[in-house]
Amino acid sequence: MTKKNRTNHKDEELISVYDKAGQVRKYTEKELGVTGLAIVLGKVREDTIKQLQGTNKIKILEEMVKYDPIIGAFNNMYKSMATSVKPKIKPKNSDDFDDKTKEKAEAQTKFIQSVLFEDLNHPFQDSLVNALTTPQYGFSLQEPVFKIRDGKSSKFNDGLIGLKKLAPRYQGSVYRWLPMFCSNDELNAVQQRHPVTFEYIDIPYERLLHFTHRSLNNSPEGTSLYLNCVNSYLNKKFATDLELIRLERGFDGLLTITGPAPIFDENTKNPNYKALQIWIKDTLQNVRNGTNVGIAHPEFLKVEIKSAGEGNMPDADKIIDRESRNIATALLSDFFLVQQKSGNSAGFTSSKIKVFTNLVKEMLNEYCKVINSKLIPDLIKRNMMDITLCPELSYTEIADLDLTNLMLFAQSFSKGYIPYSKDLANVTMDRIFGDDAPHFTDEEIKEMKIDKEIQTVSSDDGTLAKEAEEAAKK
Repeated sequence: MTKKNRTNHKDEELISVYDKAGQVRKYTEKELGVTGLAIVLGKVREDTIKQLQGTNKIKILEEMVKYDPIIGAFNNMYKSMATSVKPKIKPKNSDDFDDKTKEKAEAQTKFIQSVLFEDLNHPFQDSLVNALTTPQYGFSLQEPVFKIRDGKSSKFNDGLIGLKKLAPRYQGSVYRWLPMFCSNDELNAVQQRHPVTFEYIDIPYERLLHFTHRSLNNSPEGTSLYLNCVNSYLNKKFATDLELIRLERGFDGLLTITGPAPIFDENTKNPNYKALQIWIKDTLQNVRNGTNVGIAHPEFLKVEIKSAGEGNMPDADKIIDRESRNIATALLSDFFLVQQKSGNSAGFTSSKIKVFTNLVKEMLNEYCKVINSKLIPDLIKRNMMDITLCPELSYTEIADLDLTNLMLFAQSFSKGYIPYSKDLANVTMDRIFGDDAPHFTDEEIKEMKIDKEIQTVSSDDGTLAKEAEEAAKK
């Protein structure tokens, strides 16, 4: 029996080409390997943490953002920074374009601008807000819903195909990913479970805008930004619950109930003993500090609290603080804790702020990449326009903020510091508030300086007046 050669390929899969020396080289265009991603029955099996397996993953990630103050603050901060930028459509431009081609590219740019910024049933920013859930869950989905611009359901009456909305698809409703029949790497559809009727809906993958955060091995679920915080969050939650139980019960000991052995026999048929067993179980579980701190019990039962001793009772505060630091460190946002602890603006480190800013840029780039590679070309094709002149979505630049200097400036300004010139004041305002920053005029700077002088003179004891008189004489 001959051993099968696993490296042999069928002749029809091989393509013959000639190199420069005239030698025949054969290669195959068929992909031989796989990414190695484990997708079983349409579900990704990559999470080793038990709490993140199955449907619990979405619930845990939601709970972390809603109830942990550090993760919630981080989540709100990057969303606020990401939504503060302004979207814009850039035309396809090249030095080789003639005037006619440039006009055509400009016309397609105006069309895309009207579709995205003027004719949606919702603000375009809502689409970005929904896409910003991608780092939290690892992925997000939106389904473009098209419409005819007939002047009725649209502000325009040119007969072109526009967009009605970019409908979000909640991550918790995604039941499974349906790969291609012969491949585990290419998706064919996404199966969604209706939250009310519980029916399964298959959405073709080509119909969806699929955003992912740092997807490894082409995983459709990406990688959650908060994945490294899960263990610390669960430990912190457990320690907090224990601390609250100790506080609620009002003691650090163990409640014990002793009595005759027949009372604790689970197989007893004595109705009185069964009633006592129910009372014992209820007392052990529900004794609380306050109205139930006193316990009434039969004479032959003994209820007491056995102290665990100071050395045997762990300090929950230390555990909670440690896990909070671990969470903040994992998110590179421990400047929250430093600022809170020191009360000094110097706690904000510029290097970590820059990493944070780069994270926001990464999310915006992912959003633009999907819109530019899928949605805009689809709109151009549907309207039979020139696909080579597709415009692109971009955003205004996010400055790498040095919060230390900005906060010091704000503190100085609040204490009466007046910029020397209008240009200095306006540059600083731009760094703080971005493109929408209010700008000072020369008259406003002059008035601010006069007001400061008036306030200074009004609180003068006469010294400044004498100095001014002597300076005038000189």
